Amino acid sequence: MLQRQLNIPETEKYARRFANIVCNNFFAQKDRISGQEIVALPIEKQVSLLAVKNIFLQWQKETANLRSPFFDYTSADVQKALAAFMNVVSKHISIGRKHFEPLLADAVKETLVLTLTPGSYFSDLFAEKSQAVSAETDIKPLLKYFKVHRRMADELVRRMSATVSPLSIPFAQELVQQIAQQKALLDNEDEIIASLSNTLLLDKNQLAQIASPETPEDPLDFSNDSINSMSFEISKMSFGVENDEPPHSPLHTEDKTIVQSFFKQTAKPSSQPFQPPKEEPKFTPLNSKFTSEPEQKKPSLNELLAQQQTKAPSVSDMYKNAKIQSLNDFIPLNHRYKFINELFGGSTADFNEAITTIDSCKDYHDAIMIVKEKYLPKYGWDFSKDEVKEFYELIGRKF
Repeated sequence: MLQRQLNIPETEKYARRFANIVCNNFFAQKDRISGQEIVALPIEKQVSLLAVKNIFLQWQKETANLRSPFFDYTSADVQKALAAFMNVVSKHISIGRKHFEPLLADAVKETLVLTLTPGSYFSDLFAEKSQAVSAETDIKPLLKYFKVHRRMADELVRRMSATVSPLSIPFAQELVQQIAQQKALLDNEDEIIASLSNTLLLDKNQLAQIASPETPEDPLDFSNDSINSMSFEISKMSFGVENDEPPHSPLHTEDKTIVQSFFKQTAKPSSQPFQPPKEEPKFTPLNSKFTSEPEQKKPSLNELLAQQQTKAPSVSDMYKNAKIQSLNDFIPLNHRYKFINELFGGSTADFNEAITTIDSCKDYHDAIMIVKEKYLPKYGWDFSKDEVKEFYELIGRKF
């Protein structure tokens, strides 16, 4: 059976660009970001939740190292005091750009792995453990950070809890793969991709591919720290994320089949080398030189025009390497008509206003926010359409 596999370099490249755009916008006004501000960022919520989760895991690891030969950290009073201390500190997150931008990039990458390869995501979480795993200590504390494929995570907890605990890592990974095959438990990944594209246009073709089972998958290169067990209770730490959220987000209101067309399947080469068929020598009769051949039918004018129209390149192909100084000057007339009809509902005024406004923006993020807030909801753009992708690409090349 063919399996999905992410193109890690492209995924990391997208994640870094995404984080850079968000940080350029936020840190232009402030020097540090709080936990509440991370959750409130105008981006796909799963990214924000995973960023907070990674802060929690790092903090958990650091506090687990609070040990000294001079004090009894197993004392009930010490445990209680440490838990209270952690709960207070967790409500006062404050991070500068230098540390937040790579943390956010990791969260974007993690969101893409969770969205496109959920089986690999949870298997990788288990692979980080050095011992057996259990639902109570390894999955349940993290449930509040999962919005995408939440039903799969809930089913994983249910199945693990119904089995003799703890589970061996190979057994838990096999269980994950079985659950990941139940598409009714998975969200429509195209909705998450569209949400991410509101910040930075995302082409799933560049990230996902299909690998044959004979080829071992590259290990997922997460930079997140592993979850270390702690001897005192910290499950009530909020880190800006409430536990009483509805178990399923609006993305879970409808079960849809995951679109397969974005994933490429590489054909296996034949084991036999290609050999051209042998042709018998042909002999041309002498009188054939004097035999008139039938005159080939010349294509009509309509056929020639149709061929030219079929081969007409997009505006991006025509000026692939050109530097765009002004969209208003760059976009040719025929493509203006295409954008007006396909993206702006036939409104020339809205198109001209959009192009003029985008040309006056200082950076990519400002331009995208204008499109996102004014034109995308008004005309309901479909991110699977070529015109939308081409328009976003032109904006990206402008900046």
